[in-house]
Amino acid sequence: MDFGIYFTLGLEHITDINGFDHMLFIAALMAPFAIKDYKQILILVTAFTVGHSLTLALASLKIIPFNPTVIELLIPVTIFITGIYNLIRKESATNSKTISYLIALIFGLIHGMGFSNFFQSLLGKESSIVKPLFAFNLGVEAGQILFVFILLSIQFLLLRILKFKFSWWKNALSTLAVVVSAFLFTQQIIS
Repeated sequence: MDFGIYFTLGLEHITDINGFDHMLFIAALMAPFAIKDYKQILILVTAFTVGHSLTLALASLKIIPFNPTVIELLIPVTIFITGIYNLIRKESATNSKTISYLIALIFGLIHGMGFSNFFQSLLGKESSIVKPLFAFNLGVEAGQILFVFILLSIQFLLLRILKFKFSWWKNALSTLAVVVSAFLFTQQIIS
């Protein structure tokens, strides 16, 4: 397969509504940030991409073993923790942005392992994973940035036009992440 195909598959993997847990995590990550913080949001999304790219590569090469069932349980836990952190964090804390970056990077490692089974099935008989991995991750990053743009547009509509308070936005998005991730976790346990 060529670069464009893997790029498109990465983009579609993120924008597919069936993979909404990834979008929910991105939403939870960026909930405490306003439009004016777009640079920090891009750093968050990129930190997440770096984390999941690393484990995606290592897991695809079978360098790190993992249990897919455990990873599927941990993904909603990462969303839950991120949402809870948003609800309890103090905006005035000097290290709150650093903690958000670390959350994005570390939890990205877990999400990358979740991607690896899908990615391995795409590889088939490829002799090298470098080009497919790079193209796939660029597609994932493009999908994430598109989603961020959509969320920031909604934020603009609610805050600037409808005059909602930023704290409402942050708390509503974070609470949604907590509730949905708890539901996803419960579904994983039951099934």
